[in-house]
Amino acid sequence: MILRTIERLRKRCHEFGPLEALEPAPRTHVSRKPALDDDQEARLVHLACSEPPPGCARWTLKLLAGKLVQRFEWHYTPKHGSWLNMAENEIGIFARTVLRDRIGSKEEFCTQSKAGCQRRNDTSNKTIWKFTTEDDRIKMKGIYPTP
Repeated sequence: MILRTIERLRKRCHEFGPLEALEPAPRTHVSRKPALDDDQEARLVHLACSEPPPGCARWTLKLLAGKLVQRFEWHYTPKHGSWLNMAENEIGIFARTVLRDRIGSKEEFCTQSKAGCQRRNDTSNKTIWKFTTEDDRIKMKGIYPTP
């Protein structure tokens, strides 16, 4: 044992008694959320216990990560994609309607933001896209293949 460990144990024995000193000290930090949920962890264990790919003696972390990533479905979203524009529009509307006045407390903010979101949802406004595929093909003709 390290001298510092013995000193800490002696101090805990003096403060709490010999039996309580042997119990693990309570954690002071907040534990992180697990990276995988139960189903993902079960898939990982199943994969790690299966036969490794041909040409490999065993599973490595890199092989496991590569195999798990293959299960994801990737969707390319352009930098100026429609979902981003919609989110920016909604944030702007929220700021102009709900945050235009001074808010005195957290409770008042929660009340006003819920009411503002409810009003926005009740109006059922839709985003009208004026930029068409044909316009895009003209503007980005070097990128898109011609049909």
